[in-house]
Order: sequence, then structure tokens, then C-alpha cells
Amino acid sequence: MRRVLFVPWSVMLRARTAPLDGRQGALARQVPRYLSLRLDERLDVEAQFAPYCSSEDEEAVFLVPGDKQSGEELREIGMRYDVDLVISGQSEFGDPAHVSLQFVEVASGVERERLVIGSLADGRLYLETLLGAVMEEVVPHAAAHTAAVSCEELSTEWAALAPFFCAIDRLMAMEIGAVEEDPRAPFELFFEALEHDPNWSDGADQLIGAALDYGLEGQGPMEVGIESLERMLLILPQQHKAWGALGYLYFQEEQPVKAITCLENCARLAPAEFASHHRLGAAYRQVGRHKEAIAVLQSGLLIDPDNIPMLIELGAALGESDRAAEAVPYFQRAVDLSPISGAFYGNLAVALKRCGRVAEAEEVFRAGMGAVDPHWNVYANYAIQLEETGRNIEWASVLFQGVQALVDQPDEREDLAERLVDGVRVWIAEGLPEDVARKGMNWAIGLLESLVELLPDCRSSRVVLAEFYRSEQRPERALECLHSVEAEDPDNVWLKIHIGSVLAGEERYEEATDRFRQALALDDGNQIAVFNLMLLAAMQNRYREALGYLDRYRELVPTDPDIGRLEALVEGAGNGEVE
Repeated sequence: MRRVLFVPWSVMLRARTAPLDGRQGALARQVPRYLSLRLDERLDVEAQFAPYCSSEDEEAVFLVPGDKQSGEELREIGMRYDVDLVISGQSEFGDPAHVSLQFVEVASGVERERLVIGSLADGRLYLETLLGAVMEEVVPHAAAHTAAVSCEELSTEWAALAPFFCAIDRLMAMEIGAVEEDPRAPFELFFEALEHDPNWSDGADQLIGAALDYGLEGQGPMEVGIESLERMLLILPQQHKAWGALGYLYFQEEQPVKAITCLENCARLAPAEFASHHRLGAAYRQVGRHKEAIAVLQSGLLIDPDNIPMLIELGAALGESDRAAEAVPYFQRAVDLSPISGAFYGNLAVALKRCGRVAEAEEVFRAGMGAVDPHWNVYANYAIQLEETGRNIEWASVLFQGVQALVDQPDEREDLAERLVDGVRVWIAEGLPEDVARKGMNWAIGLLESLVELLPDCRSSRVVLAEFYRSEQRPERALECLHSVEAEDPDNVWLKIHIGSVLAGEERYEEATDRFRQALALDDGNQIAVFNLMLLAAMQNRYREALGYLDRYRELVPTDPDIGRLEALVEGAGNGEVE
């Protein structure tokens, strides 16, 4: 196989202006790039294009050199790219067009040149002539090479081809950071091409592709991609691909109503080519139009029965329509097609549970926990099923295993940890459930200690662990947990109140008072901080201080039915009677 490298051409002296004409430079890059793509379609040639010119300091520069490169320079480039032949040239795309092609054999250093002069009245014909000249040099012994030089996807209008190639050039330059300009600039060139040849379908397709790249690949602002497609549809309202692309971008932007309008137009204009059943069905589902969602997704599955996104979306739409039994086969098919995905097991198990097939659901949940690609869905929903049936030990175990498994999914991992912490916190207020009580308080404490070790960033687990320590008369361990959280969140009012409460319980009144004062400094209307400061002052017979906090408490909670008792307590402090 012959390996060929195209490099950007230089611009002939008479075609240059000061500064170098932008369009001539763009064409001197993009025409050889196009020729390389066409040549690479042959089975006996491997062609590539190097869009950069190396300067003396080896930095890649996206510019056309002012002077023609020597054969030796091109040979060195060819060695660097490990090719057999390097093709360069000089160009002037005027009337007529002149291209002086330069061919350098890398192994021998032999250099050949060919001059191709022609009219641009038919732009496609001139490029076919250029491609034919290249092929005669690259594959001279191919008898049928002249039969493979059609450029039928191009416009015949040079007035359309020139801005089209310039638009591609701008996009490439912006992608590598070689230029900084208005992201709308390439589209202005595409629209110029479209204006000169509105029937050129491949030119329109390139504009659509660029808009999608902006929206989906991050090559430019999403809004520019959307604006460009909207503008295109004002010119070509029957362009079904543009409607489909615009619907896709609206769907990604979470604008389902607009997505539906665009995708419906796409389907109406070209029903045989419509391939966005999943997105249209999902958009219908998002706005609550489940009947239409189900219909379009079923139609899509007739065309592509193993399309996993459509299977999942259809199952979800059926489930939300109280048709869980009908959803089961679709979710099952997704599991069969991709047994490594935990999410698919979760979907199937939830549908089975809704059908009352709880035992089967549990089997699927367990299978999902063993999937290669774990998913939050399995652990969260299995835990709900276990909690509903009072299996608290297993509930805690499933959530803990989920935290262990979802190492690469930090948000979902934290959610499972919070579910576990919130559930365990209830045990402090309501007492240990029967199955947990048989294990004992130390088991519950050990569970939280393991969670803290596994996920040290989960502050709530340390706070709840402190509550367990406190209930077990282990105040120092409780304070150790709370202080570690405070170091990370120094302005947390409720944390300071919590620490103050533990200190007060240990009769460390001065330290407790300091914590409650810190809380009040952060939130001067915090009635709990005021209440505790009043109690602490009264307990230490600091009458004036207690009276001041009592007045503040009356302002904050004027309807407290126990205000009389509090007044008596403060008066007792004034008489030195508070213990």
C-alpha cells in the first residue's frame, strides 16, 4: 500500500496581498486536505493530511508558508511521518486557477512537478482535474484510475465551494486554538455557500454537522449551534436533517417541548429516514405524553429491536403509565443484551416489585449488585424493599455495599451514605429496631465507624456517630467526631450548638458557653443558642447575664408556655438558689 502525505500549499506570489489573503490561505490548506480524503478512499493508497507547518523551533503553526518548500524539506517531513510520497504545491484560485503540484519520493528524493490550470466556472470539474493529476502520479499503473476521480458530492458553483472550504478551515483553526474569533464566523461562511447553491445537500450536511459539534462535542457554544440551525430552517424549511439536529440540541438543553416540535417535523418530512425515536419518545415522556411516547418507541423498536436506550425508555414510559407488567419484557431484554450493567437490573427489579413479584425482584437486585458496572439504582431500590419489610440489618448492608462499590460515582456514593446515615439516626430517637437490637448497640456503632473510615468526607456520618457515642456515655469520642467536622465546617451554627450540648452534659460549662456564644455570633436570632446560654448563666448564678438572655428569649419566642418557669429559674440565679 502506497503511503501518501499531503501538506498545505503555499500561495503564489501574484495571489498574495498584504496581509496574505485569508481565503487563498484557507483554500491552500483545505483543497489538499479534500484531495487526501478522496485519495484515501482507494484500497491501494493510505493518504493523510498534515494541517501544520513546522517552524524552526518545531512549534506547529496553522499557516500557509509564503515560499514554496524545497524537495529536501518535504523529504524530511515525509520521513517524520513515515510515508512514501509527499505532495505539496503552490496555488492561486483565480480566473483561471493555477496549481503547481510538487511530488517528492521520500526514499529516493526524486521530485516531480505538474501544473494544473483551469477555469473555476465549474468548481467541481476543476477539483476533479486536480484529483486526476494527483492519481496519475500516485498510482500511475492503475488502469482505471480515471474512473474514480468524481467529486460528485461537491457543488459545481465555485462561489459556494470557496466559502465552504474557508468555513472548514476556520473550524479546524478554532479547534486547535490557532485563532480566536467569533464562534459564529464559520457559520457565516457556510451560509454564504448555501446562498450560492441552496440545493447543495452535502454543503447543508456540513453546516448541520458543525452545529451538532458545537452543541454536543463542546467545539463551540450550544446557543450558536441552535441559532445556526434555526436560521438554516428559515432558508430551507423542508430540510429534515436540520429539524432532527435542532431537536437533538433542544433535547440536550432539556427543552422537551421545543424538541418535540422539531423532531415531529423531521419525522413528517422524511418518515422513512427518521431515526430519533428514542429522543422523541423521551421528550414525550418528559412532558407527560406517555401514550405518544409508547407509540413512537414501539415504532422505533420495530426498526431496531435491540436498541437498549429505546428499550429502557419504553419500559419507563409503561411503568409510569401503571403498566409495569408490560414494562418487564423490555427491561429484561435490556439485561439480556447488556448483563454487565447494574442499572438495567435495577430497572427490571423495580418493575417486578410493582407487579407484586417481590421474590423475583430480590433475585434480580442481588444479580445487579454483582454486575461489572454497578449502579446506584440497584442499591437504593433494593434498600427500600428491605426497609419496607423490616429487614434492617440487610438494609444497612446493601447501602454499605453500595458505598463500597460506587467508587467512581462520588455523587451517587454520597447519596447512599446519606440514606444510611439518615436511617440510622432514626434508631437514636425511636430505639433500635428488633433485629438491630439483637446485634446490639456496638454493631450499630461499628457500622458507622466503618462508614467513616470508608467515606471520611461524609460529615453527617461523623455527627450521627457522635450521637451514638453520647448515648453510650462516651462523650470524649463524641467530641472527637464533632471537632473533626467543625474543623472542616467552622461556621456551622448547629454543629457548635451540638458541641455545646455535649460539653454542658459533661459540666464543662465555660467551654459550652463559649460554643453557644460562637453560634449566636453566627446567627443572632438563634433561639436555641439563647436558651442554652440563659440556662448556663443561671446554673452558674450569673444573674445579670441570665436576665439579659431571658429578655432576648422573650423577644424571639414570646408565646413560649414555659416562660414563667424560665423567669423563676433566672430569679433563682439572682438569689443564688440554682443548682
